[in-house]
Amino acid sequence: MTSPSLDAFIRKWRNAGGAERANAQPFLCDLCELLGVPGPDPAQPEDRNNA
Repeated sequence: MTSPSLDAFIRKWRNAGGAERANAQPFLCDLCELLGVPGPDPAQPEDRNNA
């Protein structure tokens, strides 16, 4: 049995179209929210900080 939030996530993203690059960021944000983890930090000018 899945949770209501997981079901909603699946419904939202199940039929995502071919705009994979355009969907990547909102998908990642939704996935982080679903998992209850913080989203990625923004990129910084100093490349060595961009893990």
